[in-house]
Amino acid sequence: MLVNFKNAARLDAAEQVYFTRELERIIEENYPTEYPDYNCRALIPTDFSDGAGTKKITYRMYDKVGTAKIINSYANDFEAVDVKFTEYSSTVKPLGNKYGYTVQEARESRQANKPLEQFRAEAARQAIQAEEHFIALFGNDDYGILGLFTNPNVPTMTFTADGTGASTLWSNKNSEQILRDLNDLTWAAYYATKGKRVSDTILLPHGHYAKIATTPFNGTLSSASILDTFLKMNPQVKQVLGMWELDHTHNTRILADFAFAYQKNPSIVSLRIPVDFEQFVIDKGIETEVKCHETMGGVLNIYPLASCYAEGL
Repeated sequence: MLVNFKNAARLDAAEQVYFTRELERIIEENYPTEYPDYNCRALIPTDFSDGAGTKKITYRMYDKVGTAKIINSYANDFEAVDVKFTEYSSTVKPLGNKYGYTVQEARESRQANKPLEQFRAEAARQAIQAEEHFIALFGNDDYGILGLFTNPNVPTMTFTADGTGASTLWSNKNSEQILRDLNDLTWAAYYATKGKRVSDTILLPHGHYAKIATTPFNGTLSSASILDTFLKMNPQVKQVLGMWELDHTHNTRILADFAFAYQKNPSIVSLRIPVDFEQFVIDKGIETEVKCHETMGGVLNIYPLASCYAEGL
């Protein structure tokens, strides 16, 4: 009997899948898709003390007003002094999502050694972390929540326009000019507060951070970088960090790159989380639903002059 090998090689779709899977090695480890770090709690001192039932967080600032002067003996023209109070408030809003699984899905995932419940719980936690992160940084206009970068009382400075072509951009400046700009940003709070505060944390767009971290200050490979030189000059600065969130090509929430300097002190700036991430399990017979919840009140910047935006990067 003659066999038509040409026709025999023509397998149907199901047969092709079968033989393909037979030759496939499936790695047992599960690799998660990587996402940016949502690290607002590392950037901003976080306060959990407001209480689970809190709907609004209010703080009062008081200011001493009045003067003194030289008076004549037995005079009654004494200057009056007083104290005035101003209230500032931030709204607390809940964040939430949910996930679920059936009894059969749980059985199948255990048999396949794929922890489905864990994966979905991690997905829910990550989604809330992402929303928390961006509200902490940029606030939420719809609900009147302020973020670290959106407090209207924080001063704004523009870097000196002495780069090539009278540019403010670091791409058009030399190492000395960039170092000068970093110093101006760092000490802006010192001048604004008449010596009371000085920034200890500097946040830069990640491309600008990479530039100062890898560019030799004096132009030779053996010399210290701009960043190392800056830190040596400013021992009070504890952190200089690069952030993709400050790069407008990667973050559509902003219109242009900017830098931010602040004093990372809980008495000055704090992220308010009255209720941290929690899960509520609802048994629906053969199906389980898990609702996830958190509340946050944005960022309180008690002394906004201790911070500074910088534009023109």
